Amino acid sequence: MKRDDKNLNSVVLLLLFFIIMIFVYIFKFKKFDSLFWLCYTGIALIIIGILKRNSTLILSQILILAIVDSFWIFDFIMILLNGESLISVATNIFSPEVNILLKIITIQHLLTVPLAIYALSIVKIKKDWKVLIPVLFQLELFFLATRIFTNPLSNINCVSKTCASIGWGENIYPLAWIITMFGFALITYFIIIQFPIFIKENKKK
Repeated sequence: MKRDDKNLNSVVLLLLFFIIMIFVYIFKFKKFDSLFWLCYTGIALIIIGILKRNSTLILSQILILAIVDSFWIFDFIMILLNGESLISVATNIFSPEVNILLKIITIQHLLTVPLAIYALSIVKIKKDWKVLIPVLFQLELFFLATRIFTNPLSNINCVSKTCASIGWGENIYPLAWIITMFGFALITYFIIIQFPIFIKENKKK
């Protein structure tokens, strides 16, 4: 087995650990709304993308999750340094009321995107803006599905109200959610394609 294959398999195993913990948590505590979290689905899709060596699938999840997870990581670091949250997105992991299993799962915010980016550096991508089409479709699908099938009080994917301490008015929130999330994806895409390490070389005939 090649070294790259071994490294990709290691990434898959680590991400599978989180998937197992997620399902244990969901079914043990009957938190079925959590099945709709984009970050949880993203882990599963990244695993599939790695196993199939499908760079488009891996990249699409990075585009959806990267900036959102960056906010979580920023808030996590601020709490560690100052003992106070600035945007109120990483407070759960420090709450004594949150069970240890959920705290373990929450650590995935630190690891999922970096692991996916590492995998992408091995699998490689082509510069093709069409990857943004499934990203937009997935965002719209999950926004609607989460609104329809989950309890608004759970605020899965922050579709009922912003998960941070800042936000928009209720009337424009659905449109603002889609525009913001897709805007994050666009920014991430244009950053990633600037790095040759992620781009497949054109083979000369």
